This record gives sequence, structure tokens and C-alpha cells, in this order.
Amino acid sequence: MAFSFIQITDHHLGSTEQTYNHGYATAYALSRLMDHLAEAEAWGADFLICTGDLVNNGTGDEYAFFRRLVGLQGAAAAPGPLALSRGGLRNLPAYFIPGNHDVRPVFLSSFFSGAPAAGANMAFEHKGMQFLCLDFGTGRRAGEVLPETLAFLRLRLGGGRPSVLFMHYHPVPVGIPWLDAALPERIESFWDVLASGRVLGVFFGHAHTTVDTRVRGIPVMGLRSTNFQFAPTDQPLYCLLPPHYRVVTIDGDSLTSQIHEVPV
Repeated sequence: MAFSFIQITDHHLGSTEQTYNHGYATAYALSRLMDHLAEAEAWGADFLICTGDLVNNGTGDEYAFFRRLVGLQGAAAAPGPLALSRGGLRNLPAYFIPGNHDVRPVFLSSFFSGAPAAGANMAFEHKGMQFLCLDFGTGRRAGEVLPETLAFLRLRLGGGRPSVLFMHYHPVPVGIPWLDAALPERIESFWDVLASGRVLGVFFGHAHTTVDTRVRGIPVMGLRSTNFQFAPTDQPLYCLLPPHYRVVTIDGDSLTSQIHEVPV
């Protein structure tokens, strides 16, 4: 049976609505996106996934503000689901993975009960599909493909079950030179393991830009941030573009997606 989910990413919230990131009103932008989703009744999606950098500094006050802003309710083991109750979202199930700005112990304790150790890879299931949530850490701009992550993938993909991967760091070039110079080390080992499984798609954030490509036949998709974006320059240069969210539909082994742009 076909179903759909929504991806959002990289919100970089501060602790109040008046906290700005290089002059950008992150709380306002995320609020506009959530209202856009609510007006569309989440396009009938079964759940939402956020692929990291929920907040900017990883403090408890920031995560508490995030919860209030999106109307987050309930308790669950990581990565969820929790419930988004804002407006017309009607307790939409939501999953969350950390980004490089998310301080792991604070992120986990602010959202989840029975949270795993910081840095753990996680998984959940939905309608016969397994969704694998990977953590490449916070130690480097590019993240790291750790041996334990490869072992987790081999175990989970070894049975041939249809799988979708969520991660924060970009595993492919994104057209921004200074970011493309910082791909994770051992990334080819990562793709070697994925090629041996039944992977329907890989979704990421971090680069603040929308990407739609393929690696070894696997769809790989990044998403524009609700924070500022990066211009395609050799050094970081901020630009302001309307935020995106992605609606993904899975029907058997077929995966399609549609980008929605949010006017701010």
C-alpha cells in the first residue's frame, strides 16, 4: 500500500522568537513552513522526519522553544514518533535525528524517553519498510563514516528488506565548492554497503540546499534549509531563498518526491 512522508531540515532555532542567526529570523521561517504544512493538512502524509540541526547551539532552552513552536507532544524512544499538534497537523507523527549543531545528550534528553547512548544509529519501521537513521557525529564539518555505522548498515540491510536512509551530513557533492571539499572520509565504503542492500532512497540535510541525484542507482536527495542558504561559492556566503519541504511517496519499491516552496 502506498504511503507518504515529509522531510524538513536545518532550522537552527535559538531560544526565543527574537533570536536571529546572522540576521535571519529562523523561528519565523519555521513557523511559516509549519503553517504551510498545516494548511495542506500535511498532504495526507503518514509522518514527518527532520534530518538535523533543529537548533543552533544545542541548549536545553533552544530545544524547549522548538517543542513549543511546533506543538510537539508525547514521549517515545529515539527517534520517535512524537506528535506535532500545530494547527491542522492533527498530531502528525514526527521523527527526529541530530545534526552537527545538535548536542547529542541534550537533544536526546529534551525529546525522548529511554534515549540511546549519544552517537547511536537508530531505526524504525512503518508499513513493512525499515527506516535507518544514521549518525555521522559532530567531530568534523564532513562527519565521519564510522566502523560501527557500517556494521549497523550491514546488519540491517543484509536481510534484503526495503529500506530508506535518513542522515544529516551530505554524502554527495551538492554544487557548493567549500562543502563539496568536505565529504565524509570512507564515503565509498558507505556506498559499497548500500549497493549490497535494497535501498529505495537516501535523504540528508546539512548543506542547506536541495539536491536530487543518484549514486549506484540509489536516489539521493538533500533539502533546502529553513535557515539561510549557501551560495555556490568557494567560501561561505549566505543567501536568502524560500524554504523547502519534501513530500515523498513510496509505493512498493517505487519512490517519488515533490518539493514544496514556502513563501516567507
